[in-house]
Amino acid sequence: MPYTNTNFQASHPELLDLFKRGRLKEASKLATELRQTDAENVDLLELSGNIYLAQKLYEEAVETYQTAIDLDRTKATLFLNYGVALERLERLTDAHAAVDSCLLLNNSLADAHFNKGILYHHESKFLQAVAAFDRAIQLDSTHSEAFHQKGISLHSMGDHLGAKHAFEEALKIKPGHVPCLVNSSALLAYQGKHTEAFAQLKLALEIDPSNVAAIEKLGNLLVTTKDYESASKCFLALTRLEPGNAVHWINLSKV
Repeated sequence: MPYTNTNFQASHPELLDLFKRGRLKEASKLATELRQTDAENVDLLELSGNIYLAQKLYEEAVETYQTAIDLDRTKATLFLNYGVALERLERLTDAHAAVDSCLLLNNSLADAHFNKGILYHHESKFLQAVAAFDRAIQLDSTHSEAFHQKGISLHSMGDHLGAKHAFEEALKIKPGHVPCLVNSSALLAYQGKHTEAFAQLKLALEIDPSNVAAIEKLGNLLVTTKDYESASKCFLALTRLEPGNAVHWINLSKV
């Protein structure tokens, strides 16, 4: 979720309200209309970029943020969100530059350090990623996603104890953090702690019954514990949720 600037409220409260309520198509239409008569309103451009970002229209988001940045290079949040859009397009070098520009303007923005960590992780620079996530946590001790992503990087480094601790901290802050529950369960399963892994996947699926990653992890864990009948039900459910995903059909055929 992109960082949003509360200054939007002053000029376009209706647009911000639509965005916050998740009515993205309406928000996008209204933003386009507003920009026709207010083309150089930097706040409006930034919010328009955020709407595109939430819609996963990354090229449009990049273009809109760039227009805003050309008008005002002093807003840290513009560079922050610009970097997110570039990262989604896998333009990692450009994304690094955008986040660096954000940090030059505001080095105490936890989300900027967090985004830097995400970029380092994509590049398999796990030590740098962990350091960036730690900086984000220092600035915001309630940043559950920073703990979660730190755990993923530590797991990738083979530091399973550190990863376990990071996942636990994330879940203390946000007990219903489904992606963290799923990744934590994978670590527990890797360590042979199947009962604990099952418990975390059960909780994840109680919160989000159609979560593909959780169902897939559960199916794989059931195969590991030789409960092939239950595993086949998981993989069958996945073929219905994602019928075009060949991996689900292959897993189903194996059980």
